[in-house]
Amino acid sequence: MKKQSKRKVPAFASEAEEAAWWYENRKSHDREFAAAVENGEAQVLTGG
Repeated sequence: MKKQSKRKVPAFASEAEEAAWWYENRKSHDREFAAAVENGEAQVLTGG
């Protein structure tokens, strides 16, 4: 199983600027998340 590199999130001047960055990059984040699920790297962080 190939270890994914950690996403680099830049510093933002405002919450709106950060939200815009996440929105603009959502497709690449979706691909990274799907790959992590497929490789078994995604983890459930809530207790159940």
